[in-house]
Amino acid sequence: MSTSLQLMIVLVLIVFSAFFSISEISLASARRIKLQAMLDNGEARAAQVMGLQEQPGYFFTVVQVGLNTVAILGGMVGEGALSPTFTRLVQLTGAGADMSASLGFLLSFVAITAAFIQFADLIPKRIAMAEPEQWAIRIVRPMRVLTVLMAPLVLVFNGVANLFFHLTGLPAAREDRVTTDDIVAMVDAGADSGALQGNEHQLIGNVLGFGERPVAAAMTPRDSVVFLDITEDAATLREKLMTGRAEDFLVCRERIDDVIGFLELRDLMPVLAAGDIDNLPAVLSKLELRKPLVVPDALNLADMLERFKDARNDFAVVVNEYALVVGTVTLDDLVHCLMDHIVVPQYDQQIVQRGPGSWLVDGMTPIGDVKGLIDVEYAPGEEGYDTAAGFMMYMMKRIPKRAEGFEFAGHRFEAVDIDNFKIDQVMVTRIE
Repeated sequence: MSTSLQLMIVLVLIVFSAFFSISEISLASARRIKLQAMLDNGEARAAQVMGLQEQPGYFFTVVQVGLNTVAILGGMVGEGALSPTFTRLVQLTGAGADMSASLGFLLSFVAITAAFIQFADLIPKRIAMAEPEQWAIRIVRPMRVLTVLMAPLVLVFNGVANLFFHLTGLPAAREDRVTTDDIVAMVDAGADSGALQGNEHQLIGNVLGFGERPVAAAMTPRDSVVFLDITEDAATLREKLMTGRAEDFLVCRERIDDVIGFLELRDLMPVLAAGDIDNLPAVLSKLELRKPLVVPDALNLADMLERFKDARNDFAVVVNEYALVVGTVTLDDLVHCLMDHIVVPQYDQQIVQRGPGSWLVDGMTPIGDVKGLIDVEYAPGEEGYDTAAGFMMYMMKRIPKRAEGFEFAGHRFEAVDIDNFKIDQVMVTRIE
């Protein structure tokens, strides 16, 4: 056999080896989500790829048998093609016949091995890793044919492998299960690559974090709730209506915990339009009040959204385990929380950056937002409080005075505004 023919055979073997390398990486790396999207767009071969992925032992057996067979043949043919040439080259240096033959064989082995490593392994695998789904659908049909042709070998080797997995208890196949962490990682990668704009990235992050944020993150806290007391005089009620920013008003008897119902501002428009505001107490007692949804403060935002949907209501009173009102929340509040940091003005935000590594945090900021700010998964004793103010009191075991604070997770927390034992604002500073 001539040297040129032998080299041609080696080249063909390299191509076959490259095919098996691409097949191995592309079938193993192709993501089911993308394959399903391709199938939905009419690419029938994507279903065949997913079928092979469900039986990884089949295509791995074909790939390994192919790679090893090609490697052995390549070594045999390549050594015969290149060894005489390298032997003659070594003889030109004056080396003896035995030394020349040994060195010629070694050099031919290195040359053939380098060619297979570079062109049959490294380059094809990098090509397949760049676009695994595209390459998987290109090679799936030849791989299915080879799987049928090698069926006896596939059954034997795959059977032995399955027995090993059964005896050891190791997982035999990949579980294509997408977790929240996977989605977050993909979203972050999309933002880093520029595929997602800053606002899009923020919005998706808010949606994914909906189930982790407590209802306290969106509700109007008890101290800020403007409620109408049916026992109050007209002047007091008029002032609340004129100064309140809410569109829904809780209606109570004497105290906020004795809830009668709630009114939307539009319910009072006829009274205001008729100029009958001085008779507001009597009007309130006659109006048919709306019934609010009453929910526990243990809910998260996703749970709250489900409650609104099931009850076909958009106003809820949040109570604690002692049946005391801790705040109110509306559907608009949830939307506001969802759009946080996107359309919310800076002066309305609970966390405002004051400088590099320094933030002014509202005392009522949910502890989940504080954890996200300082990048920690858990805050000590977080089961016993909901806000930044609660975190301050838990860590210090008392109500701090102004300028007092502590250090946690590489940050200093300092109370900067305290009003009648209430921590209104906290300064968080990164410790360099």
